[in-house]
Amino acid sequence: ERLADFEQRFVSWQVAKLPTSTEHSAAVLAKVQGGARGCEEEPNCCSKHFAEWCFRKAEAVDVIKKGLSRDQLLYHGANVATSLKSGIIVGMSAACATTTVSVSTPSYLFGLIRLGTTTTTAVVPVMGTAAAVGVGTAVTVAGVAVGLGWSHAVNIYAARLNAKLAAALPICVYNASDQEVQFQLKSLGADSRCTGSRLHDFVHGLRAYCGAGCRFLTLSGGAAGELNPPCEEASSFCFQLQGSVKGAKGTKEVCVMEVRRGDVVVYHDDGFEQVADPVGAVRVDG
Repeated sequence: ERLADFEQRFVSWQVAKLPTSTEHSAAVLAKVQGGARGCEEEPNCCSKHFAEWCFRKAEAVDVIKKGLSRDQLLYHGANVATSLKSGIIVGMSAACATTTVSVSTPSYLFGLIRLGTTTTTAVVPVMGTAAAVGVGTAVTVAGVAVGLGWSHAVNIYAARLNAKLAAALPICVYNASDQEVQFQLKSLGADSRCTGSRLHDFVHGLRAYCGAGCRFLTLSGGAAGELNPPCEEASSFCFQLQGSVKGAKGTKEVCVMEVRRGDVVVYHDDGFEQVADPVGAVRVDG
């Protein structure tokens, strides 16, 4: 159903929270179509409570099914593989390491008269096989522990930053075309002429890579979504919104617009259109 048709049928409505993924939105729809069974347990179960119940139940199922993301699995797999490789290299190096030992033996004539000293040089391993295996295992375990600790620290940082970003105004994008469009934000700074825009974009991109905020969004025709750049600066901070579509020769950029927090942008086949703020509206971050 198109947004325009929905607005004609339902005059009074409000967007409280958007689904976290396509699977989550499908699960919410399945809960709605399944009826209000289960919501009857909730006190004062009205239409609003029913919508919240469907969203909450579907969100819980989505989190359980999702488990570790693809990026998290790749990170942990690479961490284990790299740590194992380092452990094997260190263990083999320890097993192959040798040292030179000199042994001096005195020589006697008839067992009574000392004639001198005979020095013998021998090459011996630094440690035994078991010790070398232990060293390699310790290096592997230490590498995995460091990787897990780093991953945990990054997740805590991203969770704290996302908690702060939840109070910031997002940038709403609506795809009014019939094709799938990819939207991406680039940070510019206080204005488009800001000399530190590349540094801002690098820092915000690194934060987004760690899981904070949302700078990339793919919307099918008639769908809407929110972009929440991972920056804590004021609403005067500028961003560049890029729209790209997939073609026969790959992804092609079709339009660009400068936006700020709180903007509502509609994409048409001929480019972006910014929706004007209602009369008397004041944007407040946080």
